[in-house]
Amino acid sequence: ILSHNETAGLGAKATDEDFKNQFAGKKAPLSVVKKGANDNEIQAITGATITSRAVADLISCFRHLIRQHILQLLLK
Repeated sequence: ILSHNETAGLGAKATDEDFKNQFAGKKAPLSVVKKGANDNEIQAITGATITSRAVADLISCFRHLIRQHILQLLLK
């Protein structure tokens, strides 16, 4: 996240290391839960579920696009 206009203490927590570190080692598609994230789940930021889902969806989409690009390069 390079910049944002989120509310301090809510959606702005998407830039916190604790939130970002949840994505390490997870495989797309990612789901967002309010409590107790498991394998391919991310725990939502309290009060910022929409932001949490938006970030998870972006990561899932980006991983898919990268995977498709790599496959295209390998098939050339």
